[in-house]
Amino acid sequence: MKRLIPTALLAFAAASPAGAAGLSDLFYIDISGGPAALMMHMNDDAMDDLIANTYWGIDGRLGICSEGMFGVCAGITGFSSLGSTSQSLSQGYGTGTSETRFSSIGGYVQGKANLGVLAISPFAGYRQLYGEVETSSSRFGYQSEDIDTGAFFGGLETSIRFIPTGLELGARIEYGASTDDAAADDFNYGLGSAFLRFKF
Repeated sequence: MKRLIPTALLAFAAASPAGAAGLSDLFYIDISGGPAALMMHMNDDAMDDLIANTYWGIDGRLGICSEGMFGVCAGITGFSSLGSTSQSLSQGYGTGTSETRFSSIGGYVQGKANLGVLAISPFAGYRQLYGEVETSSSRFGYQSEDIDTGAFFGGLETSIRFIPTGLELGARIEYGASTDDAAADDFNYGLGSAFLRFKF
């Protein structure tokens, strides 16, 4: 028995790194982010008069992906505008300007075709978008309105690997539509992003 216990411990110690290595051979952590442009189209005419159409910001993702030529990824995604975007108000508001900013958090699933140094990846998911619209006009004075609604989205991503590193450079295009038809929450959007990806 005294010899059996050390033998069993040695066998377990030898098997543990192999188990961890086996898991890393199946999955990896995917972190990506970079500059992005959010192109918003409000479906309500009144809001079209209030907010700008384009917002510059940072788009990023954190997910877990399966290894192999054809993989699957899932994780969280987010966008944050860099400051606010200004727009002159229409004549109906008198003279004045609006300041709008957006951010979002959501989840996604993605299919990934690894074609050597090139990867092509369709994806889909759900975002919760948060916005704040501040207006200052000669007719109505100062007003503030929040935008808080969900949006379904889908898109396509391509990237190029820098072998043998875990670094990729790519771009993605996304189209989404809000789930709410209230005046301040009914919109379509497009999101274009360039990114660097780190594979761990």
